[in-house]
Amino acid sequence: MFIELINNAALLVALSALYGLLARFRRAGSVRDKVLAGLLFGALAVAAMNMPFRYSSGVIYDGRSIVLTLAGLFGGGIAAAVSVALAGAYRGYLGGPGVWAGMATILLCAMVGLTVRRLYENRPDSVGLVALYGVGIATHAVMLLCQLLLPWPGALETIGRISLPVMLVFPAATLLAGILLGNEERRIVAAERLRESEAKYTAAFNTSPDAININALDGRFVDINDGFTRLTGYTREDAIGKSSLEIDLWAVTEDREKLVRELKENRFVENLESKFRCKDGSLKTALMSARFIHVNNERHILSITRDITKYQEMENRLRQAQKMETIGKLAGGIAHDFNNLLVVILGYAEMVLNDLDPAHRHHELLTQVHRAGCRARDITRQLLVFSRKQVLQPVVMNLNDSLRNLQKMLGRLIGEDIEVVTAFAGDLGNVEADPGQMEQVLMNLVVNARDAMPRGGKLIIETANVELDEGYASRHVGAAPGRYVMLAVTDTGCGMDKEVMDRIFDPFFTTKEFGKGTGLGLSTVYGIVSQSGGHIACASEPGRGTTFRIHLPRAEAGLVRPAEPAPEPVRPGGGELILVAEDETAVRELVQEMLEHLGYRVNAAANGNDALALVTEQGLDPALVITDVVMPGMSGKELIERLRRIRPGQRYLYMSGYADNAIGQHGVLDPGTPFLQKPFTNIGDFAARIEVALRSGESEAKL
Repeated sequence: MFIELINNAALLVALSALYGLLARFRRAGSVRDKVLAGLLFGALAVAAMNMPFRYSSGVIYDGRSIVLTLAGLFGGGIAAAVSVALAGAYRGYLGGPGVWAGMATILLCAMVGLTVRRLYENRPDSVGLVALYGVGIATHAVMLLCQLLLPWPGALETIGRISLPVMLVFPAATLLAGILLGNEERRIVAAERLRESEAKYTAAFNTSPDAININALDGRFVDINDGFTRLTGYTREDAIGKSSLEIDLWAVTEDREKLVRELKENRFVENLESKFRCKDGSLKTALMSARFIHVNNERHILSITRDITKYQEMENRLRQAQKMETIGKLAGGIAHDFNNLLVVILGYAEMVLNDLDPAHRHHELLTQVHRAGCRARDITRQLLVFSRKQVLQPVVMNLNDSLRNLQKMLGRLIGEDIEVVTAFAGDLGNVEADPGQMEQVLMNLVVNARDAMPRGGKLIIETANVELDEGYASRHVGAAPGRYVMLAVTDTGCGMDKEVMDRIFDPFFTTKEFGKGTGLGLSTVYGIVSQSGGHIACASEPGRGTTFRIHLPRAEAGLVRPAEPAPEPVRPGGGELILVAEDETAVRELVQEMLEHLGYRVNAAANGNDALALVTEQGLDPALVITDVVMPGMSGKELIERLRRIRPGQRYLYMSGYADNAIGQHGVLDPGTPFLQKPFTNIGDFAARIEVALRSGESEAKL
């Protein structure tokens, strides 16, 4: 009996190898493959039943219990059901007194295998040796219990006779067959995971937006992805089998040398900034990382390169914008302080000139001082424009109308050797801007174009309605998506290189020879456009001319400039009391002297707190309060607000070297507000503004 059982078990072990062969070709989740596995297990069970140990007529023992247990454990539900059906049908066909015990054994052994499979979460490859042996013991204990279905009283005798050989041989055979199938399962799982890993790698390799390439140690490209083609323009046919030197990929050879050196020293490279020459000749900047990998048991170099050209350009534009903002703040602060000095210089100079006989020998000298001060005033105002602290008086206007009005003047300005071509959009939208400042923008751009064409050329002025999208805004710092009116000024002159373009809007930067320009023309344009809510961009190449494009937001509804009331002829003051609040001593003394010269009584305070105390504590009753806007402690705006709470009809004037946010957001005046910016150089205008303020009940002006 032992020999027959051992032969049967050996057959099962040999036949189980056939399952391993089938398993090599199965596909995960395939019902067809599961059915085939069930047929194989069922066939093995039938084969085992054809090589049985015959206990008595109609009572046989074989290895079907092992096969069906493994069918449930390794094949799963479908395979177990198919094998049970096939084996059960055959056992029924054989018949005999042990048919019901055989049928029960077939069903229950498969259920034992399925139960263990479920306990291990459908991962039979994770069942260990001890567990497999335990499965064999449990299975054959169930098989022995099934023998109770044999005819009595022979059932107990049969169980007693076969228990020892069955429990010695069959669990061991189950363990051995399970080891073979388990190893095959683990190999299959590992192969599937490898395929999944390779599929993931292939997907990542092919779909990565970064450039990925694999090179042999001699530098030849072994493989490249689509990202490499997008970055460099080189296809697989262009690159594979060649080195980066052969296709002239490195714009800076030192970058390649550094890559090789770091790979040798550190075995990897991370985020090496390099410049590459693309197939079309353009240059791109990228961050490159590389390390050694093994392909087919040979060392290769895996490189991943990320294009940062656009990010670098955006960073440069942002840095440029920050630089312009910093320079603007500095220029605005200097101009504001310088204005206070010019107020004193020009004010006293004009007062002395008014009292001095024109025939006096010092009159001409003092006139030259006054003229120099006026030129300094003009430069200061240009600095204020650049720093966006100049007060604008915007109206709804059409650029085409302003350009047509300036066309005749442009002809005289640029000369006959320059052809002027205009292309104005017929349906051009309106913009909200200061007409005088827009004229200055165009004049500055035209003069700049004229100077770039000393031997003549063509000047093209265009207008158009445009829509700026998110893409444009992301590439131009300071721009926002929306509907705009575009003004473009193009010349066919000498053009500019990148170094010059990076500085064209800097105040006092000029490429002209000494004495030919102040370097404030384009910085003034930049300030006006920025303060008007627009954006300016420049495109130029040496020898190929220059184009400036200005985008101003389209005005859906706008302001209407009210006519300023014409002041009556200036009359001397009638002794009205005026309170002056100014923290700059020289300016305060000058304003006091000018007012007294005009016939007014004056009380002066060095700050807002002192001015408020004069009214609230000393009972001062001024007809007019003149105050600077920005003062230490209490600002001029706060002073006026507090005075008007206790004196609702209080008349006042603001003085300011530039418009601060306390006056109007971004320096834009409310419609109809009279305005005279420091330095005030004409005592007649000064007197007129005082007169208007004294006569208006709710007047608010700026001086």
